[in-house]
Amino acid sequence: MQYLSKKEQKAAKAQQMAETISSMIQNQCFVLEASFVKSGTGKSFQSSPTLNYIAVDSLTGVCRLGSNSISGANSTGPRLIEGNISNYQFTRHKKNGRYDVSFDLRGTTSYEISMTVYPNGNARANVHTHISGSNINYSGKLVPPLLSRAYKDVRL
Repeated sequence: MQYLSKKEQKAAKAQQMAETISSMIQNQCFVLEASFVKSGTGKSFQSSPTLNYIAVDSLTGVCRLGSNSISGANSTGPRLIEGNISNYQFTRHKKNGRYDVSFDLRGTTSYEISMTVYPNGNARANVHTHISGSNINYSGKLVPPLLSRAYKDVRL
């Protein structure tokens, strides 16, 4: 049995994570759990990944912006967008392994979502609506739906 050095273990773990990220993006099946959210007014705040996330499952998606201190109709805050995904596209940058992902989420209105995802799972997303012209930015980790804390209460 051959033992790997710490450096080799770290490289193997990074390679495994990059492969997982690639699979999630190619299969359109992931959850971005946001630990930071930036509002359209430019205010940033630390957030709960269980209340603030973007979930994609093939042809459907959910984008939730919630707060522990704001109660809405669904008891998690004022914004819940559910709908169908269209125009899903991604590009992988060979130099650094980063992905640029974009798609439309069409529920009662249409939202453009663009994401930047790094091989280590760090991700940023911009959610834009044409109605108000506002943007909300999410920053956090991309995780498989089965490992997501937020995904369990989402019915896609």
